[in-house]
Amino acid sequence: MSALDPVLVSFLDVLSMDSNSLEHEIEADEAPEKSELTLEAAQLLTQVLTERRKDYKTTIAEDVALLHDNAMPKRHRMAIHVRLGEKEIIATTLNSMQNHIGRMQSEKAATNGDQSSQRDANEKTDRGKKRKI
Repeated sequence: MSALDPVLVSFLDVLSMDSNSLEHEIEADEAPEKSELTLEAAQLLTQVLTERRKDYKTTIAEDVALLHDNAMPKRHRMAIHVRLGEKEIIATTLNSMQNHIGRMQSEKAATNGDQSSQRDANEKTDRGKKRKI
């Protein structure tokens, strides 16, 4: 997921670390490697953005409808434009995170399935060897 600023990705990684991993990173005497957005970090950002979206008293559709009121004072209209922009950024980022989480979970399931298939094949081979003995 390259759309997010690498600094934000690193920050999310730190926020989603357990205490042992965090301590290890603090003690390491080197700059952290460029990190990819992990499943845990994407889930954390999704949770934060979902909570932030709840802070708004109006929806995107309601803001768009409000902007059709030509009698609205200019400052009020500008404030609604800003609020609408914030909501659109949150909505776009949430959608992106949900897609990213879905891809990561699918890849994880496929990897687990591949490992399971390999384990099953190894067990069948082992049983076949035991029968020949």
